[in-house]
Amino acid sequence: TILVEGVRLAWTNACEYAGLQVSRDGTVVEANLPGTSTTYLDAGAPAGTHTYSVRPVNGTCLPGIQ
Repeated sequence: TILVEGVRLAWTNACEYAGLQVSRDGTVVEANLPGTSTTYLDAGAPAGTHTYSVRPVNGTCLPGIQ
């Protein structure tokens, strides 16, 4: 969602992760989101079209949490 404040991202996690990392156009813009996060506001996004990715920091779900 594009807002005056920036670009708001929203997603659904497959499970609870130890942490999440958000990238814009291949560059990390947030490296330390809590693993339960499901939204992020990219207030520093420049005008134009961008590609975002959200990925787990540790790459796997925490043991025993589904």
